[in-house]
Amino acid sequence: MGCSSASLHMHTSHTQMDRVVILNDGQLRKLALMIYRTEEDAIYSIKFGSENELAKYLADSRSNYESVLGLLDAGSEVKRKYQDDKVKAPIADNINSYIVYCVNNALQTIPNYLVRIKYLEKINEHIQSLIKDLDEVRPTAWNNDDVERLGIEAAKCGDAMLKFTKMYKSSLSHDYSTWVKSTGMEFHELVESYQVEMGLKGAFEELEDVQKLKVYDRILQVSGLGSIEVDDVKTIIRGAGKLVLLYKAGTLVWDVFSVEHGFQIATRDAVVDVASYVGGALVGRVVTAALTSGALEGIEASAMFVLLAGTMSSIIGSFLIGAFVGCLLDFFINSGGKDTFSTDGHVCYVAPMPDGVSLARQIAYEDNPPKP
Repeated sequence: MGCSSASLHMHTSHTQMDRVVILNDGQLRKLALMIYRTEEDAIYSIKFGSENELAKYLADSRSNYESVLGLLDAGSEVKRKYQDDKVKAPIADNINSYIVYCVNNALQTIPNYLVRIKYLEKINEHIQSLIKDLDEVRPTAWNNDDVERLGIEAAKCGDAMLKFTKMYKSSLSHDYSTWVKSTGMEFHELVESYQVEMGLKGAFEELEDVQKLKVYDRILQVSGLGSIEVDDVKTIIRGAGKLVLLYKAGTLVWDVFSVEHGFQIATRDAVVDVASYVGGALVGRVVTAALTSGALEGIEASAMFVLLAGTMSSIIGSFLIGAFVGCLLDFFINSGGKDTFSTDGHVCYVAPMPDGVSLARQIAYEDNPPKP
């Protein structure tokens, strides 16, 4: 089913070369197109059960590409619109910078395009609310507080997204990740331990979004990656922005948790074998194939771990894709990884997804080659 196609940039090991580079607007447009075309090749290699199903997966990949262009266009337009407004121009600049950091993050740290769809939806909702507020606010002596708050929100979100982006695949958390693996803790146990330490009572899924973000941020801080200063988030950033930051923090904690929990080639081979038939395979069968392959590297893997590894971290370069994956990460992050996710009736396929970091570094190199 095309999983070994040499034309695809595979998502591989965690090295210094895997670290993101921050691309500008024009470079991001080029990256988005390269990713979209590579995704198309991967999707066409899959043995779907019908032409309609193929068309749906292609449309989802296209929608990702169009969402990125829409966000970048919105940033350019808001900058142009207020470039001569002394009060609004700085806020418009902050919104545009936030968009650029978000798009860098989405294209380089979310390799599974079906997961990326949900992430971009959250980002777009927040961006549209910021632009709407900027359009409507009238700077006067009566509402200077509103103007200031809007400017701070855009700046804080941009700063947080830049920090999150720089945290991706950082070697700073290696020792902590190794320690987590040595304890045998499951993800929800790790999250609960810090929730208790912080004195936050009740089930994790019942906490406020900012409280959940505080727990994830604390884990990132202890792991060595740093903090985004969540206390500022509570008072300055509204609902849509909180959801963007919570989503990103949760995925980073998953990366910290899972990076040392490797898969062997035999695990991928078992998964690919099951999912390579026409029409894919039921998710439950794919998970069972992974768990019974005998190739997991000395870990007590759960079904949820296999699902998250297959959608977010990859199983040796191959990703699980299916309609369920967009909801999976939301469910996982908001529950702190505790609850199980029903896979009943869900079908998935396996394919390599493009490595956004590798492609981004290629673009940056071509635009600024080293001097001889």
